[in-house]
Amino acid sequence: MIIESIFAFLFLAILAVNSLSMVVWLWLHRLVLTSAEMVSAKTARIYTSYLFGSLMKGRLNNSPSMAVAGVPDRDRIVQDVRSSSQYPYVVRLARIAKDLPFNLVSCFLP
Repeated sequence: MIIESIFAFLFLAILAVNSLSMVVWLWLHRLVLTSAEMVSAKTARIYTSYLFGSLMKGRLNNSPSMAVAGVPDRDRIVQDVRSSSQYPYVVRLARIAKDLPFNLVSCFLP
């Protein structure tokens, strides 16, 4: 009985951590889509993956987010997303989620 409750608690903790990471990714994706009117779904995923990877770099996830040619921080879409009024909230959520254990979304999504 105790072992089953421990497994249930671990399952709920893993679910909560990964749900928080998915909220960060989806929020960034929505910000990318609203910052550029004519962007394809694939391009929006690339920008979202870049922004998500740069936010989620930390103690557990320090791999490069993507290979780029040029300076991505000078890109208009990246600048628009980072200057939006909702971006500080996304950054706060990412700081909470990035170093939590069992965060599989930040390791496999970008």
